[in-house]
Amino acid sequence: MGPRIRLPLLATLILLGAGLWWVLRDAPPVDTVSDYTVLNRLPGVGGDAADVLIPSLSREDEDREAVFRAIATTEGLDTAFFFSTNEAVDAHQAFLLSPQQLQDLKAGFLGQVRDGAYTPGEDVYSN
Repeated sequence: MGPRIRLPLLATLILLGAGLWWVLRDAPPVDTVSDYTVLNRLPGVGGDAADVLIPSLSREDEDREAVFRAIATTEGLDTAFFFSTNEAVDAHQAFLLSPQQLQDLKAGFLGQVRDGAYTPGEDVYSN
């Protein structure tokens, strides 16, 4: 590999590293969430879509958005729906919702990150 090839390659690696640092600089470490499970992953062109179960989180947690973004980035998710209960995940996947499933979904949906935009669960479903 001659010097003409190494310099552009080095510059590209530096730019990629700087870009990655810029994106992840404010993300909290994912280990701040004690336990989460990625469910129902669907592959996509720009990134995967999935449901994420986080039983230890609630709508009252102030750093929810940062945690969601960190998980989405770590897991390579372009679209992620976050839930606090298995019942809410099941209701989200249901074709037709019973009144009980709708209540489960309203109570257990924490929020979503879709194409970089964050929407809190209470903006989608209020109790």
